[in-house]
Amino acid sequence: MCPGAAGTFELKLCRWACTTKKTTCSVARLSTRHFRGDLNGAGRVEVRTAGTKVKGSGGYVAIEKVMGAPNGRHGTFFLQHSGIVNREAQQLR
Repeated sequence: MCPGAAGTFELKLCRWACTTKKTTCSVARLSTRHFRGDLNGAGRVEVRTAGTKVKGSGGYVAIEKVMGAPNGRHGTFFLQHSGIVNREAQQLR
């Protein structure tokens, strides 16, 4: 099993939106993201989201560069994460 980390983070998003008759989407770029706790550092992420007219439904994909010190080891690494939400039920990877 992979080790875990606990802590908090702060987000600052800059969003652009587009809407059609059947979907909504947005592109978000994070100007800064600060981590505190087992991981101390900062990150930058680009996120693409899309949603439907069904309330609480949509999805996102993201790539994030993190620069910090997990468990006292300094370095840079990348995270890839995505999620689907179907009527508020989340499936996150």
